[in-house]
Amino acid sequence: MQTKRITEHFTWFEVWYDWSAYPPYVLILLHYESDASFHVYDPAEKETRQIFKTYEDACDWLWEDEYTKVTGRMIDED
Repeated sequence: MQTKRITEHFTWFEVWYDWSAYPPYVLILLHYESDASFHVYDPAEKETRQIFKTYEDACDWLWEDEYTKVTGRMIDED
């Protein structure tokens, strides 16, 4: 799989998490405008897990693996 270095310029990013893990496991969805690609980056492993051509495909992959997009601050109420 061809991957970009995380230091290359990305246009925007989203944080996704798996709440079933403790602590929650985090993946970062990065958009690269240079080639219109979407990379799912795993900061724990310091590598790109998947590359997609569309945002919808990237979201489908994340949802299939039961990840949820962070929309603000998440609070553990336990």
